[in-house]
Amino acid sequence: MRIQQILGILCIGLSIVMVVKLPNKDVDILTCNSSLTFKGCKVDRFSWRGEERVLISTTDLRKAGVERRKYKNQKSVTYLLMLDTDNESFPVSYNGAIEEKENLADRVNSFIENSQDAGFSEKIEQTHWGKWLVAPIVAVLGMMGVVNKQKL
Repeated sequence: MRIQQILGILCIGLSIVMVVKLPNKDVDILTCNSSLTFKGCKVDRFSWRGEERVLISTTDLRKAGVERRKYKNQKSVTYLLMLDTDNESFPVSYNGAIEEKENLADRVNSFIENSQDAGFSEKIEQTHWGKWLVAPIVAVLGMMGVVNKQKL
C-alpha cells in the first residue's frame, strides 16, 4: 500500500469522525431565578469542548452587557453577552445576533433590579455549518488518494 492510499484512508476516517462525533450545535442556556435553593443566574454551555456551568448569585451579580471584541488582524467583530461581578466578567454567549444579546442583557438587568422578578430561562443555539463543508472535502481528498495510481 502506498503512502497516498494510507493518507487517503486516514482522510476518509477523519471525515467520518467529524460527521459522527462533532455536535451540530453549541447550546448556551442562561437561567436566572429566585428560588429558595439559589438566587442568581446560572449559565450552562454544551459544546464540542464539553459541558460548562457557572453560577453567579444575585449578591455578586452587578450587571449584564454586550461587549464588542475585535481580534488582531481580523476584520470581523464579535459581540459577547457578559455577566459582570465586582471581580470578573463571564461570557454567556458567543452565539446569536447582537439584538438578541442586547435584549437578553436588558432582561438580566431587570431581574437584578427587581427582587420580585421570578426569573427566566433562555436557550441560545449556534449551528456548526463548517463541519458540513469541511467533512465532504476531506472525504473527497481521501478518496482521490485511495484511487490514485501514480507513484511518488
